[in-house]
Amino acid sequence: MMNQKSDRLKYTVDRMTVRNGRIFGFGWIFHHDSEIKSIQLDLKLSDGGLVTLPIIYNKLREDVYKEFPDVPQSLRCGFVVYGGWNAGAGIADASIVGSLQEGGGFKVGAPITNLPVSSKLSLIRFLPYRVMLVRAWHLLSTGKFSALRSKIKRYWPTVPASNEDIRRASRELLSTESCARVMLVVDHDLGGGANTYRQDLLKDYLQRGYGVLLLTYNLLSLHYVIDVFTREGRKRFNVSGLDAVIELAEEGVLDEVFYNNAVSFERPEDIPDLLAALRQIYGLSLTIAIHDYFTICPSHFLVNSEGRYCGLPSIEQCASCLRSIDYGFVSFYQSNDMDLWRKKWGACFELADRILCFSNTSRQLILKTYSTIASEKIEIIPHAVKYFPERKPEFSLADKLNIGVVGEIGFHKGSQVIQALASEIERGELDIKISVIGSIETECDRKVVTETGPYDHSELVELIESRGANVFFFPSIWPETFSYVTDELMQLDVPIVCFDLGAPAERVRNYAKGKVIPIADAETILRDICEFYEDLARSDGSEKSR
Repeated sequence: MMNQKSDRLKYTVDRMTVRNGRIFGFGWIFHHDSEIKSIQLDLKLSDGGLVTLPIIYNKLREDVYKEFPDVPQSLRCGFVVYGGWNAGAGIADASIVGSLQEGGGFKVGAPITNLPVSSKLSLIRFLPYRVMLVRAWHLLSTGKFSALRSKIKRYWPTVPASNEDIRRASRELLSTESCARVMLVVDHDLGGGANTYRQDLLKDYLQRGYGVLLLTYNLLSLHYVIDVFTREGRKRFNVSGLDAVIELAEEGVLDEVFYNNAVSFERPEDIPDLLAALRQIYGLSLTIAIHDYFTICPSHFLVNSEGRYCGLPSIEQCASCLRSIDYGFVSFYQSNDMDLWRKKWGACFELADRILCFSNTSRQLILKTYSTIASEKIEIIPHAVKYFPERKPEFSLADKLNIGVVGEIGFHKGSQVIQALASEIERGELDIKISVIGSIETECDRKVVTETGPYDHSELVELIESRGANVFFFPSIWPETFSYVTDELMQLDVPIVCFDLGAPAERVRNYAKGKVIPIADAETILRDICEFYEDLARSDGSEKSR
């Protein structure tokens, strides 16, 4: 039953763009009287079909909270939605549908902007940039300069271009005497560790006299983007498809290919075909970097249809699971054919000159999936972490337990784990706090959990001290290939607990103040953390009460 008090629901769709059977949108929504329990996007297709996509909710929108400071729900009212369907059918109608914690529900229209490939910047398309200006002012006024820089880079509009434009720009920029060779880098534009690695990679190759072409996929416009870099400058172009890359290879512009990541790309199954063609037909050397497990499964964190790490079961089980996942970036892979996916990426690994892993765990999982890969192709080179704190934080093991969680905690990073821990603490009436230094993408008991919002690395030590965190928990539920956060916390010499998964477990297992625990229910996880803390306090000679 839909809620009759529709005037109590506030929302804005900042952007909802559709192209080639793909959709990406974001905005904010909240109800004055109740928290939102569930929310989804319903798409009625022109062929009569119905597509339902989950909406990622509970994102921080401090700009909205500033306008509605008397409504607690307005702080975590941001949402993002993305997904795909059969490109042959258009959208006849779109609605945001949800239910409320206090009962009832809502259904509101979601305006769609269908953009042709050649569309210029229009008044409608300018709307999100007006929104960004409002949010930019808020970030400036609160001193969050790094967050502002990140958003400007991600949302800045690209220049529409033909393939000839790309070839001309490439010839002009790459014909300079300082350009010795040309590297094509394939990467997503979603932020995070993979993009941090890519930025350092670009700097290194430019310093060595390379020209670099960066192929990404821009979710805001749902277009491929090519950035052309040399020491002398940079040009950015919006291109219609991957054929632009093939044409550059045919002209002999490219020398090497570095695959960094392709999560979020429009037709992900085309990427291994592109890489194989560039290596096999045009003779370009190929390096594949393993930042996640997209080369194993379209569910790139190896999170199955039940929301848990799958453990890489049989191919038959993988195929069945993939058919049950129809949300997010997984839905971009329309065929849902696991055998085809593995064959395509297996061929790429066979052709690759170099496979770059950042932990032994990722090497093991790649070899478990593709047993015929020549092991000598695989190099393990952990990331070079450039965070060196000026001092270590002061904390007390004699104080009440205060569990620190650092980073932007989405589902795969363990947001539901933290939510369950908070509920267990409240249920047991325990005097334990959880301090999120960063943000968490789910609603948690506010009597237990606090969060700082985005932060600069320079603020980390001060935030740890001001929040009183004294044991840190890394709740990620997938086998991460590397963890900058884990490395940073180890440099700060603080106690760390993590699950027995991936690169974090590799590092923490050999860390004097570390504890590796199995994934379990909230009660067991909390007991393990408490026991670790009590052991540390006894070793430290601290006396505390809990």
